[in-house]
Amino acid sequence: MSRKPVFEDKCAEILAFVKEYGRLPIQKDGLKLSKYISVIKYKYIKGKLDKAVFDQFNFTGLFDEKINDKWETNYTNLLLFRKQYPERWPSIQLKNKAEKYLAEWCLFLKRKKQIDKLPSYWVEKLNAISFDFSLDKIQTGWQRNFNAVELYIETNNTINGLNERLSGWCNYQCKYNLDGKVKLLIEKYISDTKPLKNVKVRDSWEEWYMKLKQFIKIHKNKPINNTDKSLYEWCRRQREKNIK
Repeated sequence: MSRKPVFEDKCAEILAFVKEYGRLPIQKDGLKLSKYISVIKYKYIKGKLDKAVFDQFNFTGLFDEKINDKWETNYTNLLLFRKQYPERWPSIQLKNKAEKYLAEWCLFLKRKKQIDKLPSYWVEKLNAISFDFSLDKIQTGWQRNFNAVELYIETNNTINGLNERLSGWCNYQCKYNLDGKVKLLIEKYISDTKPLKNVKVRDSWEEWYMKLKQFIKIHKNKPINNTDKSLYEWCRRQREKNIK
């Protein structure tokens, strides 16, 4: 049995076509090849395209077009924001929905850049407006919580009595092993008092995903507001993240 064609195979076919005809395939040249052009562009837009594949196709001009209309709109809104507030960047802490959305998009870009998945087109555009790609400022919330827990332990020599918010934060950090510093700070107290045991922790992305798979398996359909409100809202938030 022949193996199913994979992404790399299609890329090789497209490159062979370009070498023979001097251009990228279009729909009349073959629907499957033209569809894979869209797949390559989609991966590029999402920052999921391997650098090796990007380098192979860069000479074709495939990536010369505007990356994404939604991103272009966000970028324009960011320019307008900076024009109105030249002394600061959008804050995720404020209640203004438009500014918070813009701040979340900026955070998304920073994380993409940190893992080297942000297209060079956007790196250049953002550098041109002195966009700060550093994640240091984003960590201040984490550091503030860590400092508060550390101070409480130093003052009381126990973790008992820590408020629910900080207890939940510690529990979340330890459960998903997000940072070893938190576990190291509190582990000697957990074995004696276990103050975090009954604090409810938010489900991880993977747990929500498994819930979704189970729901679809049982109901043969995606959740809607009337069938499972919490799962429906989680799916809605994932869609909103993907269009940024």
